[in-house]
Amino acid sequence: MTHLLHLDASARPGLAGKDEHGSHSRNLTQRFVSQWLA
Repeated sequence: MTHLLHLDASARPGLAGKDEHGSHSRNLTQRFVSQWLA
């Protein structure tokens, strides 16, 4: 079984494209993780 450690250190709340001033790196990471898990 493969494990993925997801660390989130962004100071910006929320996700880019969904929340005002959201984090682009958090948005990219969420997309990567969801595609990796699919």
